Amino acid sequence: MSTGTLYGAIHRLLEDRWIERFREAEAPRDRQAYRLTSKGLDIVAEEVRRMKLLTRLATVRLAHREG
Repeated sequence: MSTGTLYGAIHRLLEDRWIERFREAEAPRDRQAYRLTSKGLDIVAEEVRRMKLLTRLATVRLAHREG
């Protein structure tokens, strides 16, 4: 992933309020730290649920092919 791609993604996540900047107590001056917001956590949780469903569906389909 190029630097431009990474910074573009971070910028979009900040704009959409999925992440926020925060200060680390003992971080170098030029390093930025980010954390998920409550909105970001909700979106990640929903995506995990979606991926689990897709995994279950794929497992069932593969089981039918093998059986």
